[in-house]
Amino acid sequence: MLVGFSSFVTSVRTAHEQNLGTTQIAKLFGVSRRTIRKAIVDQQVRQPFERTRVRTLLPDAELDRLVMEILDHETSLGEILVGGALRARGIDVPREALRASIQRTRPLRRHVHANHPVMRRRYNVAGPNALWHHDGQHALISFGIVIHGFIDGYSRVLAGVRASSNNRASMVLSVFQGAIALYPVPSRVRGDRGEENVQVVAMMEAVRGLGRGSYLCGTSPHNQRIERFWRDLKKSVLNAWLHRFRHLEDEHGLNIELSRHVWLLEFLFLDDINKDLAWCQDVWNNHKLRTEQRSTPNQLFWSGSIQNGGRGIYDENLHIPESTEQAGNANNNMFGEEVRSHVDLHSQRSPFLNNPEGLEALQRRMTERWHASAVDRWLEGVRAMEQLIE
Repeated sequence: MLVGFSSFVTSVRTAHEQNLGTTQIAKLFGVSRRTIRKAIVDQQVRQPFERTRVRTLLPDAELDRLVMEILDHETSLGEILVGGALRARGIDVPREALRASIQRTRPLRRHVHANHPVMRRRYNVAGPNALWHHDGQHALISFGIVIHGFIDGYSRVLAGVRASSNNRASMVLSVFQGAIALYPVPSRVRGDRGEENVQVVAMMEAVRGLGRGSYLCGTSPHNQRIERFWRDLKKSVLNAWLHRFRHLEDEHGLNIELSRHVWLLEFLFLDDINKDLAWCQDVWNNHKLRTEQRSTPNQLFWSGSIQNGGRGIYDENLHIPESTEQAGNANNNMFGEEVRSHVDLHSQRSPFLNNPEGLEALQRRMTERWHASAVDRWLEGVRAMEQLIE
């Protein structure tokens, strides 16, 4: 009994750290609010009579500075995602205070960023980790960059997202492996029939088994989970990169027909794009969902695991292969004749493929330019590359 109570108190502490309120935690564990308050005080998380949900009290000037910093980073974020960006920093302010700060710092944004609710079909998943959705985003495909993401269907937690200069199956698998390093292996994954997904299929079938739908192929009417993230990502991040790259095309000599130009673009900017994606992942996982009583994806993942049981969460008996050679081959019959080959990015080869010394020289030349503007970085990169490959 003592062990059980100790485990309960620890779980309550974790719930408190997720910034859930007393009523939410009590409902989650099926106990009274008084019991929750006692457990929190016993854990020395707070003093008696303090509010359970921790709100950050900031002077208007400090809150305005933080909001301006976030909006300077990504100018198109709306109120909910700005709140998510603050919570990703451990700052949770009342909604009214955040709204007033945005109005003070960006008074013209109110009508531009008004909410326009979209009607969506009802969507039900058994619990966290029951089903992940996987998809590719091709907004930057003409510049040789593809983005892949995995999102939990129940909680909307974005488990993994990454931009890459190729669309190979090994790259998609590496995104998935990065996701399951942070979150448990899901019970099932849903994706399309693209060839780039075959190694994820092999991994899921090796870990979760054949003949049970470990990887569900085909388009899904329920893929709205990741499509909504793509919509917000394009608005908040990808459109800015599209604008930069098109400006380089129009004004500064970028020619996407030249493979070395596409390679250089990725060499110069891919790391920055992935930093933006990591930032967006943090913001997304901490933004409040209107349809889920203003809980965040992180809160839903944790509380749903308590209420419904996470599929495969904390399953220490799972054997996760380190490679697809250990996993074996995917069941190619599941793809049938509908397997699709997306845009081939394999042709973007480095002009320094047989000249490692030239690549090192380029890296040295660009050391002083990594924090320069996109235009200055590009112009210096082109000059250096052309000189080194002559």
